[in-house]
Amino acid sequence: MKILVFCAKGFETMEFSAFIDVFGWARNDYGYPVQTETCG
Repeated sequence: MKILVFCAKGFETMEFSAFIDVFGWARNDYGYPVQTETCG
């Protein structure tokens, strides 16, 4: 599964890091093949 995260102009890393963390947990803890890409 590939997920694209859109980042608005002037975003801060802490604003979207929670979502990226959850996707990382899905990959590491549960074995789901999740890839995240950011776009801004």
